[in-house]
Parts: sequence; structure tokens; C-alpha cells
Amino acid sequence: MTTTAGVKRKAAVYARYSSIMQKETSIEGQRLLCQKLADAHGLKIVEVHKDSAKSGQSEAGRDGFAALMAGVRSKRRPFDVIIVEDLNRLSRDPADIQRFRKVCDYNKIAILTQKGWIKALDVAVQSLVNSIDKESRAINVRRGQALLLENGGVPGAPAYGYRVVPGKPGQHEIDPEQAKIVVRIFHEYGILERSPRDIAADLTREGIPTPASHRDRRYAGSTIWNSQAFVGGMYAKGILGNRKYIGEIDWNTHTTAENPDTLKKVKRPNPKNEHTKQLNPAMRIVSQELWDAAQKVRTKRAVKKFGPTGKVARRPVLARGNHLLSGLTRCGACNGHMRVAQTSRDGTSRIACAAAHQHGTCTHSKSYDLNKLMEGIRDGMVAHLTTDEAIDAALEAYRNEKKSGERNDSERKAVERRLNALNVEIARLVEATMKLANPPEAFYKKIDAKEAERASLDERLHQLGGPSGGQNNVVPFVAAESPKFREVYRRSVMQVHRAITKHPEAPESRYALAALIDSIVVHPTGKRMPYEFTPYAKVAALMGLNLFPERRSSKEVLAEQAFLATPIAPSEGFPASSIMPITCATWSADAPIISG
Repeated sequence: MTTTAGVKRKAAVYARYSSIMQKETSIEGQRLLCQKLADAHGLKIVEVHKDSAKSGQSEAGRDGFAALMAGVRSKRRPFDVIIVEDLNRLSRDPADIQRFRKVCDYNKIAILTQKGWIKALDVAVQSLVNSIDKESRAINVRRGQALLLENGGVPGAPAYGYRVVPGKPGQHEIDPEQAKIVVRIFHEYGILERSPRDIAADLTREGIPTPASHRDRRYAGSTIWNSQAFVGGMYAKGILGNRKYIGEIDWNTHTTAENPDTLKKVKRPNPKNEHTKQLNPAMRIVSQELWDAAQKVRTKRAVKKFGPTGKVARRPVLARGNHLLSGLTRCGACNGHMRVAQTSRDGTSRIACAAAHQHGTCTHSKSYDLNKLMEGIRDGMVAHLTTDEAIDAALEAYRNEKKSGERNDSERKAVERRLNALNVEIARLVEATMKLANPPEAFYKKIDAKEAERASLDERLHQLGGPSGGQNNVVPFVAAESPKFREVYRRSVMQVHRAITKHPEAPESRYALAALIDSIVVHPTGKRMPYEFTPYAKVAALMGLNLFPERRSSKEVLAEQAFLATPIAPSEGFPASSIMPITCATWSADAPIISG
């Protein structure tokens, strides 16, 4: 197949095999087959991408596939055709292969296999076959790994201290140079009782190559300490907890599953009766005495840190978007949103600038303890938001806005749209709840949270001059020139302060704080320096908005909507409202940063 000018169309080849028990010659065989296909169709191969020992169930970790996709999306059009032995080489996930075809179609890239030019029907059939065949493939893989283990092999990639035996897939041997580092780590930790952080720092300073799974980063304390650490998108056993170093091969301890909502891989423990332990003395690197000494130190330190059980007491992790400052914090460097960047095992969350954390496009890279930041906001509210100077500054900003002729129509429309969306969400929750004989408590909590937001927005709409369904606890709006204004505003601040102090987890507290404060700008500070932030108030709070309107309980919502069947169309999102500064000063919380 050539162009009218006689120039051959350009093609890219992709080859992959999934198991370490297969050979690199599989790649070469696929490449030769693709070359024959290119010759038969008059194509010129300009790129070859490959992934060795990479599963087709996920795109994660497949550098060759990522490079291929970059070429597909490139404006330079480096190739016009993708040649692959079979669609299974591209992906075994039905959703991924369908998406891949759509991306290729959009970018006008054709797909050629040994079965011919691929069409939409071919992809649909292959996706169905992959779905049916997935479970049987998994059984065959586990059977092959069990047989390998029985014959003295080791399923999976070699741990640090070992290497693959050339020409013998699945067979590992001790790497003498890396084994010396392993013994050194155990000696310094178990005999000298040095900390993992100090050991890692020495290894880094000496320029000793890091473990293969950490090749793109320095040694970290978790590499040495954790019995199981999540690194680079996959689980890898820490050095001090890896029983392979004493010749014990543990297998089938966990199963990996993909979360359909987040598309992230989740590691789940298998029942203990399914675990397999195989003794392989040839794999021993660390003596039993040195191993026991290291485990004794680990236990002693764990008991000292976590109590008699030696295990961390896990607190429930607060869902993102459900904390008091959700949607309120902004970066003091780029004015972008801040988000929960990490959550520790004890449930403590830290927030960071989203642009800096996710994209590296902002210089404000410091993270902040969410609990300490909330404490700083709570403790500073009364001292800084109720002063005459703060209220005067807010009043001046309000008067300037009124003089500029700005209208509240856009905010009123936004509130109406969000109210419509909430009605849809509440109706769907009610419908889902009523379909269950014994609905879980989480359903009622979701309805309560949505109803609290609805009541808050309903009150705001009433203040903006729109229709309001709420008739209870209506607070008359106070003009800025009224002598009672200061009193009303201070009362609102105190109400919110009491709520977030006594019931910080309640939805009403979160929405009341959001009605009082539009945003909190977190300013960059030095490492371990106190936090600095500046709050901004909404006009609604300044004008005497009822921050705690009465709302229906989840039971009342269910009773009222039980017989409603009229569908409600989804609505658009809810943009931010106009803001004005509460005070010209910046407060500093006496909450030192733990790690910047």
C-alpha cells in the first residue's frame, strides 16, 4: 500500500510478552512477523516499541506502550499505521482496547495485525473474548507460578540482592555486590541500632545504586524499614521485612484488583490458608542471628511508638471533600486550589497546592497538616474576625463593590443551578435507599449532608432575592449602615466558631463556615515555620445571613419524597461567588510544620 506519489506509509511496531517465564525471543519473533506484514502491505517501519514481562491487563508501567501512545497523539504524525501481532499484545482489558481504538480513529491511525486491518467490529469481538477468557488466564498463571515455586524458582521480579539467571526465566541467584549492601543494612540496624533514615543517608552519600524498584529515587527510610511499601505504582517488600533474605519464599499472600471507580490497583490480602511458603536455602543472604537481631529492634521500636501491640492504630481516613476547609484553601503563590496531597496511616491528612503537587507548575511545594491548619483557623476566628478594624475593612470592601455597580444576578443563578443539582442528587439517594430492605447507615448520612447543603443554599437564595422554600428561622437582613450590623456579624462569627469547635464533623458546620468565609489564602513559609493564612469573607455573612437554617432530617426527606416520581434534569456546576477581604492583616497560627 503506497501513496499516489509512490512513498511508503510509515508504521510503528509494538511487541509485548507478559511473563518473566517467557523469553526475550518472543519480542524478536513478534518483530519479524510485523516486518513481514509491513513488507506485504508496502509499509515502512520507522519505530519499534516493546514491553518485556509486562501484563496486558493494565497500561501502568508499560514504557513502550506509553511511547507508542505519545506518537499516536503527536501532531508531527511520526507514523500512520500501528502493526501488532494481535490485539491482545496492545491490551487484554476490554475498556482499554476500546479506548485505544477510539484514540487511533480520532488521530487517523490504522491498526494492522496478522488477521488484517482492524475495524470496530474486530475490537468489539476481541473485547468480549478477553472478558470471557480473563478468569481462565489467571488460573493458568497461578498454576504456572506454583509449579515454578515447587521446582525451586521464584515467581515475580527479583528482590534487591538477587538477579535473574541468564537464559533461565523464573530462576534467581544471589547478586554478590547487592548482597553485601543487604548484610550491611541488617548489621547497622540490628546490631548498631542505627535508624533507617541514617542508614539511607549514608548509602546516598556514598553513591551506592538504589534497588531496581527505586532506580529513579534516592534510598528512602521506607525502603529499609517497611515490611511492605507502595512504591512506583506497585507493592514492594521492604528490605528489613523480606523473609526471602533467610531463604523463605512467600507466595500468593495478596491479590491485585483494579478499583473500577479510580482505575487504581489495590492490593488485598489472601486468606492465610491460601498462602504458600517454600524454603530455599540457596537464597539465604542474612544469617539467622542477624535476622533475629533486626526483628528484635523492629519490635522494640514499634512497641515504643504504637503501644503494647506494636501496631499502628488506624483512624478512619477522612474522605476528600468532607473536611471543614474543603474547597476554601487557596495557594498564596499562584492563587490556585489546594488539595489533600497525602494521608498517613493514622488518618492525618496534609494539603498542598494542587499545581505544585500534581504538575510542578507552582513553586509553593510545602505541605500543611490539615488538622493544625483547621485549629489555626478556629483559634484565630474570634481574635481576628470580630475586631472593629476587621469589620470596617469588610464594610469598605462591600461599599466599593456596591459603588462599582456589580450585581448579584450571576451568583443567584449559580445558587439556583446548584439547588437543582442537589434536588436531583437527593432524589436519587432516596430512590436508592428505598430499594433496599435494610439501607446502610452511610445512605442516611449522605442524605443528611446533601440536605444540609440544600438548606444553606436555600437560605442564600432567599437573601439574594430568589424564591426560597425555607420559612423557619428567617433572619432579617441587616443593612451595612445599620448600628446593629457589628453585633449581627460578630454573632455569626461566634455561632460558626462554636459549631466547628463542638461538631467539626457535622455537615452544618462545614456549610456554615463556607457561608462565612469564601477562601483562605495559605502563604508560603519556611520549613517548620508557623503557618500564615489570610481569610476572605462572603458578602452573605456580612449582611446577616442565617448560617444555620433548619433542615429536614434524612427520615423526613425519605417520607416527603417517597412518592415523587417526576425525573429532574441534571444541572450545571456551581461557580464561586464574589469575595471580599475580611481583614488586611495576615494571621499566623502557632502550628509548626512537621515536614515541608
